[in-house]
Amino acid sequence: MKKTLAVLLALVLALGLIPFSFAENAEEDPPKKRYIILALETTSATGFVSGGETIYTASSSLPEVKEAALRFLSDLEASGDENHVSLLTFFATTEQSDFTDRLDDVRDRIGLLRERGSEIDLARVFNKSYDQFEKIDDPEAEKILVVVTTGMADSGSTIGDGPFDKTSPGSEWVYRPSQVPLWEYANGAIYYANRLKNNGVRIYAIGMFQSMEGMPEKGQGVATLFRETVRYLASDEFSYPVETPAQLDEAFDEVAGTINNDGVKPPETFLLGDVDNNGKVESADARLALRASVKLEDYAEGGRAFRAADVNRDGKLGSDDARTILRVSVKLESFA
Repeated sequence: MKKTLAVLLALVLALGLIPFSFAENAEEDPPKKRYIILALETTSATGFVSGGETIYTASSSLPEVKEAALRFLSDLEASGDENHVSLLTFFATTEQSDFTDRLDDVRDRIGLLRERGSEIDLARVFNKSYDQFEKIDDPEAEKILVVVTTGMADSGSTIGDGPFDKTSPGSEWVYRPSQVPLWEYANGAIYYANRLKNNGVRIYAIGMFQSMEGMPEKGQGVATLFRETVRYLASDEFSYPVETPAQLDEAFDEVAGTINNDGVKPPETFLLGDVDNNGKVESADARLALRASVKLEDYAEGGRAFRAADVNRDGKLGSDDARTILRVSVKLESFA
């Protein structure tokens, strides 16, 4: 009898554990659902004219943007969440695809992008995004816009009231055919960006300012206007100024990491000596560090690549950093 009771007790205890096992599985967080519009500016070179003379021509950064955008999609996939992406391209007009969770389709579209036009209707980007997000009837889904722009707007909606006025830097610059000040176009874009934010859309704005690197003193005011425009377009702290090609990948990496982390910027981590960010310290990293030491590579001071290359932590990139990275790559030395 005692033996039978013991068997029954063991059976009851065993059965009692089963619901807890199921409960553990049930408590796992389900994949998050996100609807993401990836908006890429596709304009070709833009000329800046002062006093009847072209003082500067800003080249397009589309080839670099395309490569970075493809890596961005891979980072989204790595999250394991349910990401639906719409590609929106813009210049004076916009073209937009439907949301899809088949990111290979989005990759194909990115691969086909070509430079088009020179005018930019930035307000239209936010109007079209608003219409696209309005079609989503899932109140729990995140709505995200990632816009990659030079910050320039010279067509579309204009608004006199906004963060910019006649006293703003670059206020003397106008779009020549219409003679409308560029700051009025900027205000128009910001107005419609704010409408999106007020409807629960989180906006990440990547400012492509590397094309303004050689802008002469005459044009510095309008360059400041473009930088400030991008800052106003973004939600909270989600503005990413890109001043050098090396910063573009870093910006996209940070945006993807923040999206995957539910809008919270993850702590930045990097491997000392891993200049190319492939997870290993190799001779190729030493070569990049050496090139940076003689200004053949341009790494923004304080950026990820700069800090990875500055292995002696003196705030400068020198040949001694490259030498140390090379020795570490062949196991002759290790970082302290």
